[in-house]
Amino acid sequence: MAVIKSTFKIRRAKLEEWETVNPIPQDGEPCFAVDANIFKVGDGIHTWNELKSINEDTGVSIIDGNTDMF
Repeated sequence: MAVIKSTFKIRRAKLEEWETVNPIPQDGEPCFAVDANIFKVGDGIHTWNELKSINEDTGVSIIDGNTDMF
């Protein structure tokens, strides 16, 4: 069985850049605001500003691995 090595990268930028450019991430494209700890996944239809943050309701921290609820 062959081993395939690959790199998975998340589209990332500072929050101000996301909000200013306000792109439409592709369907399933992971996007991260590095300075604000905001993670969103694109649907190919809505802009960054319209998408709901994955960690918005849960209070889960993406960076430090903290899974405690607020």
